[in-house]
Amino acid sequence: NSASCTSCSEGTYSRSGSSGCSMCAIGKYSTGSSASCSSCAAGNTSFPQAGGTMCVVCPTGTWSAAESACQTCRAGKYSSSAGRTAESDCTACAAGEYSTTAGATSSSTCQACAEGRYSTTAGASSTSTCVACG
Repeated sequence: NSASCTSCSEGTYSRSGSSGCSMCAIGKYSTGSSASCSSCAAGNTSFPQAGGTMCVVCPTGTWSAAESACQTCRAGKYSSSAGRTAESDCTACAAGEYSTTAGATSSSTCQACAEGRYSTTAGASSTSTCVACG
């Protein structure tokens, strides 16, 4: 009885002693013939998502921790730079403004409270924080 090795394609790996190949998880990649998948750094994710063959930079409006998918900046925040590494890298709309747009890429999505209303809340995601003056 002879032992044989399994040669895995890109995006997959095979643990020692395993008879098959497994797909790399989101945030990890393999260039083939690997016993494990490599991790993508924070601000990057695998492409394609699962079974990744490379890491790509997360686009503007998103962020990612190491070994994860790109996450969208929540409404009330934006990111005009690619490769952000934490949710705190998403910039909050200023007090007196709000944005209902998730994944926003610029401050232009931040809208001022209506005339005669104000808000002291930075990063607001709706007009509900805008209250009447006086």
